[in-house]
Amino acid sequence: MKISAVLIVKNESSCLEKCLKTLNGFDEIIVCDTGSEDNTIEIAKKFTDKVFDDFKWCDNFSKARNHALGKATGDWILSIDADEELLNTVEDIKKVVAIAEEKNVKAVDVIQISGRNTNPFPRLFKKCPEVHWNGAIHNHLSVVGGIKSDIKIRYDYSEAHKLDPDRTLRILKKEVAERPDCGREKYYLGREYWYRKDYITAIYWFDEYLMISKWMPEKADAYLYVARCYWALKKGDTARNYCLQALNINANFKEALRFMGELSWEVNRKRWNEFSELADNTGVLFDRTNKPKPVEPKEPIEVCFLVYQRPQRVPDILRQLKVQTLQNFKVNIWNNSGVELDVSDFPQDKIKVINSEENLGSKVRFKLAKQTTGNPIIFFDDDENLDTNFIEYNYNEYLKFGSKCILGWFARTFSKESYWDSIGAKYGEKVDYVGTGGMILDREIIDKEPLLQNIPKPFKKVEDLYLCYLARMNHGMEMIKIEPTCSILVDDKDQYKSIDKEGAFKELRTKGWELLRERNRKQDACYWDERYKNGNSGVGSYGDWLKFKLEEIKKIKGVSSILDVGCGDLNTGTQVASLFPKSTYLGLDISKTALQQAKERKLDKRFSFKLMEDSVFSYPSDLVLCLDVLWHINREKDYNDLLKSLKKSWKKHLFLTAHKEDYVNENTASHVKIREFDPIYFSKDYKKYLIPVGDKNIYLYHFSK
Repeated sequence: MKISAVLIVKNESSCLEKCLKTLNGFDEIIVCDTGSEDNTIEIAKKFTDKVFDDFKWCDNFSKARNHALGKATGDWILSIDADEELLNTVEDIKKVVAIAEEKNVKAVDVIQISGRNTNPFPRLFKKCPEVHWNGAIHNHLSVVGGIKSDIKIRYDYSEAHKLDPDRTLRILKKEVAERPDCGREKYYLGREYWYRKDYITAIYWFDEYLMISKWMPEKADAYLYVARCYWALKKGDTARNYCLQALNINANFKEALRFMGELSWEVNRKRWNEFSELADNTGVLFDRTNKPKPVEPKEPIEVCFLVYQRPQRVPDILRQLKVQTLQNFKVNIWNNSGVELDVSDFPQDKIKVINSEENLGSKVRFKLAKQTTGNPIIFFDDDENLDTNFIEYNYNEYLKFGSKCILGWFARTFSKESYWDSIGAKYGEKVDYVGTGGMILDREIIDKEPLLQNIPKPFKKVEDLYLCYLARMNHGMEMIKIEPTCSILVDDKDQYKSIDKEGAFKELRTKGWELLRERNRKQDACYWDERYKNGNSGVGSYGDWLKFKLEEIKKIKGVSSILDVGCGDLNTGTQVASLFPKSTYLGLDISKTALQQAKERKLDKRFSFKLMEDSVFSYPSDLVLCLDVLWHINREKDYNDLLKSLKKSWKKHLFLTAHKEDYVNENTASHVKIREFDPIYFSKDYKKYLIPVGDKNIYLYHFSK
C-alpha cells in the first residue's frame, strides 16, 4: 500500500522544513508551489524530487489541492499544510489505512490541533475519482470520514499569512457574492468579521447563515458566536438568548455552558460552570475547551512592577498572580509609596520588595529588573487588573516572536515629527513605541545596556521612549504589538502627567532615532532605485496603455499646472505635459535614481522634480496624475495618506488608475498590494474607462470639478 503526503505551498520558507521533517518514511511527498517568491521550492527539493510549480494561484484552495492531488501516485493520501506537523509515524498511518481498507471506507478523520482547539477532520483518504476537495476556502472533502483515528496534526503560525492578511475575507466575500444561496461560506464570513471585532457585520452574516443552515453542529457554533458579538456590544440579554439557542441545539456544548456562566450573575454562575464540567462536547463543531498544558519556562519568569500612589492595590494584584495558569515566575516590586506593602498572603520565596524612601520615578523599572536573574521579564503597572492567563499568554508570545523583540500592548507608530501624532497598530505589527507599563522582553538588553541603569537627564522621566530608541538603534531589536490580557483601572493617580514627552521625542530624533516610516521608505526607495537603474516605469507607461490614457487626458481644457505623483522615468509625464505646452509640471517620486535621470534630460524650465519623502503632501494643481501607483503602496497608512494628499491637491482634474472591483490579486510580490478602490472618496462626479489592453482589469478614473 503506497502512501503519499501532498502539500500546496506558497512563500513558506519559515516553516516548510519543520513540516517536511515529520513526513520521513512516506512513499512519496508531493509539493505543489503556487507562486513562491522566497526559497520555498529550494527547501522542498531537499526532501523530495516531486516538486511542481505549474499551478497559477487563483484564490481557490480546492483547485490548488485537487491539482496537487492529481500529481500523487499513492493509494492513500495524507493532506498536510506547510505550517503543520504530523505527530505520528508513517507506520501509524499504515495501520489506520489497513483498518480503513478492511472496513471499505474512503476517508479517515485525523485530529487537528490548533492551540486549545481540537477537531476531527478527514485529512487521510483513498485516492479515487469520487474523492476530491470542494470550496474555495475552508475547503472540505467530497466524502466524510468513515472512521476516526488517533493520527494527530498540529497547526502552527506561518509568516506567509502576513503577505496577504485579507486573503480569507476577500475569497469569502467573492464566494457569497457569486453564490448568494451558499451557507457554509456565510458562517465563515461571520467568523472572519468576529476576528476583526466588526461585531455588527459579523452578526449580519451569522444571521444570514442561520436562516438557511440545517447542519446542527455548525448552527450551534454560529449561535454562540452571535452571543459573543452581542456581549461585546454590551447587550447582555440578547447575548444570553443566543447562547441559549446554541444550548437548545446541543446541551453538551461545554463552551456555550461556560459562556452562560460568564453572562450570568454570581448566584447562577457557579451552577452553569458545574453544568459545563458535566458536558462532554459530543456533537460540537470545534472543541475549543481542551486547553493544552502551558509550556513551562526553563527558568522563572521575572514579573516587575512599581508602586507609588496605589499601595492598597498590592494585595489584589498578588491574588491575581496566585491564580495564574502558569506559575513558574517570581514577583519583584519597587515600592516608592512610603507605606509598608501587605505581601503576607503571597509565597515569600517568590516575591522580593525593594523599599525606596525617595520616589525615583518609572526609570527604576530597569534597576529593579537588573537585580533579577530569570528570563524573560514582564513589566506592568499597578493600575492593571490581570487576566488569569496574563503570564502564560505573554510568555507564549515571547516564545513566538523571539528574544530580539520587545512586545507590548501599549504600542504606537509615529506618523509625523511629533510624539502626539501617532497611530495604533494591529496584533503582530511592528511599531516605534511600546510602553514600559505593559511589555515583555528578553533580559539581554537589561544586562548589556549600561545606559538603562544611568539614563541621561533629558530622558529620566521618559524611560519608555529611551528604551525603544536604544533597542532599535543600539541593539537591532523590533517592537511588536500584542494583545492585552489585563484591564486598566482609571483612578487619576498616574505619575508625571506634565512630562515633556514631545521635547524628549524631538531630542531622540536629533540623536538619530530612525522611525519605522523612514526605514520602510528607505526599503521602498531601494527597490525602485534598482528598478530604474536597470529598467523603466513598466508597461503602463508605454505602448497601447499610454496611448489610451493620453486619448482621455487630452480631452480636458484649462490646465496651467500639472502634478505627476510617481513620475518614474517621465515617459508618461513628458507626453502629458506636451498636451498642455503652457503648463508647469512637478514630478514627485520616491526614487532618487528616477529623479536624477529626469534632471539629466535637461528639460525646459517649466519642469521641476521633488523627492516624495513623505506620503503626505500638498501641491495644488489643475491636473493631478496618479497613474499605476496605488497598487505599489504596501502599507495601509501610506495608502490612506496618499489618498488624502491627492484629494487636497487637485483643483480641476484628477486621473488615476485602479483595479476592477472584483479583481483577484494573484501577485504577492513585495511591491504589489491590490485593494478595493472607492471612487466616491474623491467625488461623485467621475468617469471610469476600462483600459482595453493586457488582462483588461484596470480602470482609468477621471475626476473633475
